[in-house]
Amino acid sequence: TIDQRTDLYGVGAVLYEALTGVAAFAPKRDVKSTVFMRILREVPPHVVGLREPVPDTLVELVDQLLAKSPDGRPASALDALHIVDEMNIVQPNSMPSIRVALKR
Repeated sequence: TIDQRTDLYGVGAVLYEALTGVAAFAPKRDVKSTVFMRILREVPPHVVGLREPVPDTLVELVDQLLAKSPDGRPASALDALHIVDEMNIVQPNSMPSIRVALKR
């Protein structure tokens, strides 16, 4: 199924790399098809095992965003933003456009 949750998977992949310094599915060989097969079949190494400290709630969000089944991911970007907001890791006066979106 391709819908907004597909984009959230991409957000999860970028967040994973930002937290760990490595791609979730870095190629074992220089073959793109191998990466695609790994994305479909494998679970990436756990964030905590690659870099610490990462808050548990952020690790859980990355795991949700990278869920193989779209049903395991947040239903929308707004739902993902609510999860981030509940973590209290964003400064109150930063990213005002996100704060506006959360109030909708």
